[in-house]
Amino acid sequence: MRDKLLGYLLRALEPDEERELERRLSIDPELRRDLELLRRSLEPIDGTTASYDPPEGLAKRTCEWISGLADVVEKNSSRYEEAVPSEDAASLMSLRKRYEASQPVDLTAPPARRWGWADATVTAGIVVAASLLFFPALASMRYQSRVVACRDKLHRVGMALIDYSRTHGDLFPEVPHSGPLAHAGVYAPRLQQARLLMDASDVVCPGQARACAQFENIPTLDELEHADSAALDKLTAKMGGSYGYALGYVEDGSYHFVRNQSRPHFALLADAPQDHALGSLNHGCGGQNVFFEDGHALFLNCCRRRDLGDDLFSNHSGFVGAGIGPNDVVIAPSAAAPLLAPHKTVR
Repeated sequence: MRDKLLGYLLRALEPDEERELERRLSIDPELRRDLELLRRSLEPIDGTTASYDPPEGLAKRTCEWISGLADVVEKNSSRYEEAVPSEDAASLMSLRKRYEASQPVDLTAPPARRWGWADATVTAGIVVAASLLFFPALASMRYQSRVVACRDKLHRVGMALIDYSRTHGDLFPEVPHSGPLAHAGVYAPRLQQARLLMDASDVVCPGQARACAQFENIPTLDELEHADSAALDKLTAKMGGSYGYALGYVEDGSYHFVRNQSRPHFALLADAPQDHALGSLNHGCGGQNVFFEDGHALFLNCCRRRDLGDDLFSNHSGFVGAGIGPNDVVIAPSAAAPLLAPHKTVR
């Protein structure tokens, strides 16, 4: 089981392997201790969030560097041996032969090779080169595993939104234009009321350890409607979890809720933006997972889809608010309201 601890921390295990390891962790204190030690050893790279591709030809250049280092060390060793006086060299050789003769001989063992300074230096070079390659790769693997784990959870919540629309006249969870429910994060209480969320933590990105620890529960619609101003601000700020949700749109002076049309280009849910100009901080400003209306999810490095040019986190006027027309996608953080002024609502 210990060989799976690193995979567990990187979220790289299969579901059945993860469940079995968690079962063993619950009954084996030594295994839990080993997991904690391994977790601490990874803390120095915990803040590494970006993913980088190695420069072209890096592996070849590294091997050539190590090979060249071996040649240099071998030449220097030969020069040293030439500089040693012959009588000293003869004495050292005689001493070595007497020592070898005093050792038991294993006739089945392969011939031994002397471990010299050249070997030690080359080995040290290989270790250094391997560490330069390994730790960035490990950090990148950890980052990618968090992105994938977050996307999987986002996809599950997105499919719950689609299931909701199928039983509500093709409408996704409504974000009204005014009142205590007029906040993007209201999608979560609506899904919870419809029993489409298995757990409150479903709306928290796995890569956000602090957010997971601080997130307690999703408020009910009744709690939102009867909360005072101060309590409502606290509830609406967190109820959407780590994800942002699509606001409705304005057309012909009326506010419309988002209707399920299975559009492959219409973003419905995403890692919540902290600043619509910068995107989400869920993955260190490296991009965001996005769930689209037709049921597929992608990781986008920027706030715009290149094929559409539509900013995911602001409307065509450059504001965080209701879209300008039915195809203007606006993914807003939990507390965001769609409108500042009342409009007639059309379902």
